Amino acid sequence: MMKKIITFLAFCIFFLLQSNTYADKLLVEGIISEPPNSLEGVPRPKPGMTATRVKKIFGKPSQTSEPIGNPPISRWQYEKFEVVFERNHVINTVLKIPREKFASD
Repeated sequence: MMKKIITFLAFCIFFLLQSNTYADKLLVEGIISEPPNSLEGVPRPKPGMTATRVKKIFGKPSQTSEPIGNPPISRWQYEKFEVVFERNHVINTVLKIPREKFASD
């Protein structure tokens, strides 16, 4: 009888330890995954979007650059970010960091 109790307790301890390991793994995976769109929470265009779609969603840019190079690369300026295009598609967006925030770090 004592052997069964010890076996049962060992099984319970093993089970509890395994469930904690699984929960820790899920927590780590949740922290590692990137939040949607940007770490700053600023909605911005995603790679692959067309220039037409960017204008439709985010409006007219405050400033644009002429295409340079081959393939042609151009930039559109918005208040909180800059969009980089290759031909007619977004290849990157860059958040603008306010000077106050940059100076305080």
